[in-house]
Amino acid sequence: MLLPEPILYDTTVYIDVLHGKLSNHLKREIARLEPWHCSVTESEMTYLCGRLDPAHPGTAAVVREIGSIVDHWPPSRVLLPDRAIWREAAILTGILSRLQNTRAEDRGRTMNDALIFLSALQHGCTVLSRNVRDFDLLMQLVPAGKAVFYRIQ
Repeated sequence: MLLPEPILYDTTVYIDVLHGKLSNHLKREIARLEPWHCSVTESEMTYLCGRLDPAHPGTAAVVREIGSIVDHWPPSRVLLPDRAIWREAAILTGILSRLQNTRAEDRGRTMNDALIFLSALQHGCTVLSRNVRDFDLLMQLVPAGKAVFYRIQ
């Protein structure tokens, strides 16, 4: 499978790269693309830097790795959700929360996915993610949006 362009990486892509879980085929596909990134993804990644136990011996290396990833994103290829996207994402989050009886603690994740999805749509990108559950629901509610999915090895 060839990935479509332009492509926007969901947070799952970066996590799977860090854990070495991508297939060789997907690694080759990613290497040939010049991806787009989203400030929401950066927020999800850097949240981990604060969430990890600073006393754990592996934390400093993980924080450096995350910093290295987001610091190398060209600013011209980072999408920032605008006011209209925030409003639409909030509506989608409310709809999904109502329809699925989403727990309050899961609504933030749903909101972030909606922000990423709608940012990609606004800029003509397809989201690359392994999060089928959330992005498939978003595509059902907003059929103009696109996502492609992968599995980890």
